[in-house]
Order: sequence, then structure tokens, then C-alpha cells
Amino acid sequence: MDIQKKRNKQGKQFFEYYFINRNYHSIPDEFLEKNFFYENEVVKYTKNLEKKINNLSSKIEPNWAIPILIYATEKIYYDVSRKKDFKEYGPAIKQSIPLIWTNNFKPHGEQKNYKLLGDIISLNILLFKVRNAQALILNDNDKEAKVGFSVDKDGNVIYSESTYEYMHNNYMLPSVSKYGKDQRTNKSSTKLMKNLLAYYNNVYNVLQGIEPRTIDFFKGTVLYYFKGISDQNYKNFWQELYARLTVLILLTSYSSTDNDKPIIYIFPTLYILNKEKTLFNQETFNNLIWTNSHMNNEKMFDHNAIVNRPILRIENSSETYYATSFGLLIDNINHFIEASVFKIQSIPNIKNLKDEKNSPFVTQFSEKFEEDTIHLFLKYTKMAGNVNNKGIWNYSNEYVNLKQYNTDNFPGEIDCLAEFSNSKEIYLVECKVMNDAYTEKNYKSTLQQIQKFRMKLSKKENWIKSVFKEYQVYPILLLDKSIFIKKENSKDNIMLMSYDDLEEKLKEIY
Repeated sequence: MDIQKKRNKQGKQFFEYYFINRNYHSIPDEFLEKNFFYENEVVKYTKNLEKKINNLSSKIEPNWAIPILIYATEKIYYDVSRKKDFKEYGPAIKQSIPLIWTNNFKPHGEQKNYKLLGDIISLNILLFKVRNAQALILNDNDKEAKVGFSVDKDGNVIYSESTYEYMHNNYMLPSVSKYGKDQRTNKSSTKLMKNLLAYYNNVYNVLQGIEPRTIDFFKGTVLYYFKGISDQNYKNFWQELYARLTVLILLTSYSSTDNDKPIIYIFPTLYILNKEKTLFNQETFNNLIWTNSHMNNEKMFDHNAIVNRPILRIENSSETYYATSFGLLIDNINHFIEASVFKIQSIPNIKNLKDEKNSPFVTQFSEKFEEDTIHLFLKYTKMAGNVNNKGIWNYSNEYVNLKQYNTDNFPGEIDCLAEFSNSKEIYLVECKVMNDAYTEKNYKSTLQQIQKFRMKLSKKENWIKSVFKEYQVYPILLLDKSIFIKKENSKDNIMLMSYDDLEEKLKEIY
């Protein structure tokens, strides 16, 4: 297809221009050499920066720019042959896509200019850096500490030495991992993707009525623990998964005849729909595509939007065309499973699977995290176990009714209670499996959620203190992965820790 070859050629040219030849662009002086200590300062700055980015985005021709940005995304995230790592620029590239794409639905410029596209990316890089730094101010309530950050003359986000030290002493810092490794279902996805055709065929078998737990291919993966199609909600999940795999299979076979394998796939809608009509309908296909109705102001600056829906309309003509890439489709499939298990976002046709009794989230992640935490304590004391909703503490096949010591206001189940009798210490642990926050709104919601967990744990702490009156009680809110958040709160005694932090702490003490 001529348009596919043309857009792939342009994508390669831009990637060499901007990344390989390092034609990074200057940032207007109005956004440089700025200091931030308060939320209102950052909000005003980011709004002005967003306004500038929107202004530039409206000047570029979106149908020309979108495939080029998809090409760059594919090369940055999924090209394992690249020696130079450009992943630090990835979120800004992905953040540029929705901003430019939405201009399809309003008056926009016709410029097809690599420099202009580079300017948009450079400003988005700055915006992404500032938003990450903004988290420091959003969840800090110690104004006397005067924590903050600055943007220097080159557009770098800088922390002062005192702020940097304060941050490392008082905050839980996210661990750095390779792209995709943060997904809790990553191990399952990697195994499944090793044989794409078998993956596709076995999902099809589930849709024919075969139960997932009878399929050997799914053993050792999270899909083994999903229900079959007798449950309508799970049937919708399998149909959505099948649709994604169908698109991936068809597009790769569609382009397999090309001598020069494309990075960007460009195709007409009817090609997909005519190939697979039995279990793949227009509605399911639409759930993979960006539409004007599903994009809102928040999603316009969401760098994860391209992962949630990996197919974009790029040509307004009598015959509509769509663009995507192999890496984006795989990423979307993996993210779709993760989002379904952990309720990361609202998914069309699929209600909340996370909180169902015996759901994959509960059995394979939440309960497993609690079990792992108990086993960690059992390395140092035999008196470690959970407390059920009747107040029975189960440790090392011993059962103790804690309510016999205090029958008033029992606060509910305790994930892990560990006693160190020699030192008269009790660890009271609440285990939480958390989702990443990709937007400012999600991040604020996470902070509110953490605060609610702290309040509930404080009630359990008070009750445990009434039972173990001669003990020092250490309440711990334990997260399965690190997020950027202040570890301590002046209103309570709770320690906020990751599993790795706890493991290291126990090794040091015992």
C-alpha cells in the first residue's frame, strides 16, 4: 500500500532527524528558570505550558504527524536492536499523539514540518517532567520543609540538595524497572506471547465453550484462573481479548508479503471486519479505536491513551484508514489483561472483575501478597498469621481467639499479625495491591485512598494495643510496589512501606 510505505519512510526520517541526529529543540524563555514550592504555582505553569503545546499542535497536519509518532513509539519502546535507549522520551511522544489527533475535529493547520513536530515533543517532555515533580508538592503537608523544584535554563527539572535529601528521607520512591515489568501480569503475558498462534487458537476454544482451567496452554498464567463464557461478564472479556488477537494476527499476515517489513500498519476498516465475522463485530472493533466521543480533556494529556486504544483513524476521505503498530497492539493486549484484573480503568462491556469472590485479582494477587507477607515474617518468628473476621488468629497451625481479650469494637480482618515475644513487639500489617497513577487526577485519588487505609489501620492498631497491652505495636501499611508518596503522617504512627522495604528492615533487625 503506497500510503503505508510513504508514512513508514517519513517516520524513519523523523526518527533519525530528532533522535539519532539529536535535533532537540529549544524551549521558550517564559518556561525556563522557574522555581516551584506551592501547588498553585505549578498549576498556573502547567496550564500555560499546555496552552502553548495546544497552540503548536493546532498548526500541524494530524494525519501526517500521527503515523510518524506511532513509528517513533514503536522504535523507542519495542525495538530491542537499538543500542541507544530513548525511553525517557517515550511518555512525551505518546502524550503528543492525543493532542495532535484531536485537532482532526476542529480547524487545524496543514504544516508537515519536522521542526514543528520536534517543538511539540520537546515541550511535552518538559510538561511530563514537571508533572512528575509536581507529585512532591501535591502530597507534602510539611510546608516548613520548603520542598520544591525548579526548571533550569536548559529545561531540566532540578531538585535542590536539601529537597533531594528531604525527599529520600521522607518519601517512598518508585522503583525503576524495564518497560512493562511493572505490570503484575507481565510474566503471564510474556509466556502467552511466545506462541501467538496458539494463544489465538486457545482463546477461540474458550469462546467455543471450553473452560480455561482445562487448557494446558494457560497453565502458569493468570488466564488459567478466569471463568469461561458461562459467566456473561467473563464472556465479554474473552471476546475483547479475541478481537485484539485477531487484529494482531491479521495485520502481521497482511504485511508479511512486504520485503521491507513495516513499522506502521495502515489499513481500511473493512479489511479487518470481512476477515472475521463470527466472533468479531463492529462494536468490539470500535473499542480498540480512538473516537471523538471517548476522548476528553483529561485524556488529551494522558500518555497512556495510545496503550488503552492502539488504533487511530488517520485519513479523512471517502475510505477511512487506520494506523497502529505491532508493538502497540501487543502492549494493548497485555495492558487489557492487567486492566481487567486490577480494574485500572473502565473497559467497555466488562464490569468490575476485581472485587468478585475468587476473582483472579483476589486469588492470584491480593491473597498471594498476604500469604507472601506472612511467610516473610515466619522466617523470623513462628507466631505470624492472619486474623479472620471472627477474631481468630491463625499462626503455625495454632488458633487463638483474640476477641476473648477484648470483645468491644472488633475492627475486622487483619492481613498479617506477627508477634516477637522476646522483644515484646507486634507487627500489624495491612497489605494493599495498588495501581499506578497515570494522571494528576488518578494520583490525587491514590493519595485519598491511602489516607482511608491509614484511618482503618489506626482503628486496628488501637484494638490490638488493647489486647497486647505490654507490647510495642508497629502498624504497617504494606504496598506490593513502590509509589511516590510520603511515608509518614503526623496524624498517626503508621509506617508506609513496600514489600522490599519490609524485607530489608526485618533482615537488619532480626
